[in-house]
Amino acid sequence: YAAYLMLFPAILPQHVVAREKDPAKSPFSRAPVGSGPFKVSSWNLADAIVLEANAYYYKGRPKLDRITYKILPDINIMLTQLKAGAIDIFSNVGFAQLDQAKAAA
Repeated sequence: YAAYLMLFPAILPQHVVAREKDPAKSPFSRAPVGSGPFKVSSWNLADAIVLEANAYYYKGRPKLDRITYKILPDINIMLTQLKAGAIDIFSNVGFAQLDQAKAAA
């Protein structure tokens, strides 16, 4: 697991992180700053995380304006939304639901 976490490094200003008792619960962790093609525009753990195109990305503006990661509580809701066209993709499908996911796609 520790090696997996190294796939997601973060560069954080020491003066900001040092003053936080619990950086994971800090407002700073809910409004991350990065240099990638998208930036966080809203973060609601009960609903969705929305990323907007970063117009200042060094490789140019991304082709997508927005990416929305919906927070869905279970596989049945995911399958229903996939069938309805409300979502385009989802992960963490188990082998038991694989045939249903293929049929819904």
